[in-house]
Amino acid sequence: MKLTSLLGLTAELLSKINLNFPPDKIVAKFFRDRKYLGSHDRKFISESLFGVLRWKKLLEYYFEIISTQENLNEFYDKNKGIILIFSYLYLINKNNEYLNYQFESEFIYLEQYKTKLINLIKTNSFNGNIAIELSHPDWLIDELKNNYSIDEIINICKVNNKQAPITLRTNLLKINREELQKELAIEKVETNITKYSPCGLNLEKRINVFQLKSFKKGYFEVQDEGSQIISLLANPKPGDKIIDVCSGAGGKSLAMAAQMNNRGEIFGFDIIEKKLDEFKKRIKRAGVDIIKLNHLKENILPKKFNEFADILLIDSPCSGIGTLRRNPGLKWSVTPKIIDEINVKQKLILQNYSTSVKVNGKLIYATCSILKKENEDIIQNFMRENKNFEIEDPKQSLKYYKLENLVTSEYLKLYPHIHNTDGFFAAVLKRNY
Repeated sequence: MKLTSLLGLTAELLSKINLNFPPDKIVAKFFRDRKYLGSHDRKFISESLFGVLRWKKLLEYYFEIISTQENLNEFYDKNKGIILIFSYLYLINKNNEYLNYQFESEFIYLEQYKTKLINLIKTNSFNGNIAIELSHPDWLIDELKNNYSIDEIINICKVNNKQAPITLRTNLLKINREELQKELAIEKVETNITKYSPCGLNLEKRINVFQLKSFKKGYFEVQDEGSQIISLLANPKPGDKIIDVCSGAGGKSLAMAAQMNNRGEIFGFDIIEKKLDEFKKRIKRAGVDIIKLNHLKENILPKKFNEFADILLIDSPCSGIGTLRRNPGLKWSVTPKIIDEINVKQKLILQNYSTSVKVNGKLIYATCSILKKENEDIIQNFMRENKNFEIEDPKQSLKYYKLENLVTSEYLKLYPHIHNTDGFFAAVLKRNY
């Protein structure tokens, strides 16, 4: 398909994106409705769309300057989607096919825009403005400055603008990792083993793994390596009683069931029933027998679960700031106000559910955020009010998997720019009385 046609289709898809929701389902429907698109076309559209979402602030910065200088606001606004996509291809993607493409007739304005863009880049200076140069919201850069050095912030922002790997977790109840790798190779899917997780595989190329026979047989789940490590941190044993609140679609529960060799009890709770419906499908596919699902109408467990759990996993609601490689739209939808509201929920959930931990049991509080507000601050607030808990060194659990070197403080912290995982935080709290 011609580049101009692909630009038009991508701009159409871009106009359908609501930044308050993950774009994956919108993209999937867009492709289902256009079955004539080949794999090359779909790849171009998808990568260009996510590229524009990642670099939105920078691309719009140039767009506003050029459209104002040329007094062409109305014309450029009408074609803004195509211009932003073209700018991404020219400035960020830098594929020679796009750099050297000559636009004609109704797209001649892109040639003119390119000339203005080249001149602007030569004279423009960001004056140390990381937010514009690396395309992140101002408030997020300010928040990161409370947690990290400038060099660390730059590295975090740079990696946020890259594509995350597709990582699989081997379902050890059905197959081991080496056997899974061979099965995938038969299906012409090349993988390499993950650096930390003993059951993870990274795909060498991005494909739709949900169509694979090995997936339908329940041999693996798609799960970020950092998420796999959180399950390893829980370190459940066969026969344990586990409560997984905010369980969502159940990735961590399924991993723990495999660690327990399908022996014991796992109770999954969530207030969003639709997520539990997906969880049920995954349980059946994985061949797991020990998980029981429960829909909550509010964040309070039934009394029968008081002092019940050997391990309580609170995979807490959070901003998702640690997942910006996968969900670039979150950059522009999350706000300080939203985080303040989430903080209230995090404190409430931690306090309410902590009573379900039995004496000498442990509580794992985890988020996919790298912000202190959602992590250390929440734990420290909880510890001030709950003297019957103490912070346990995460190394004690992770040394079983020879992963204790991941821990550099009293908490487990994983970062995209260091570990090539999503950004995660986890605290292990032991109940003493």
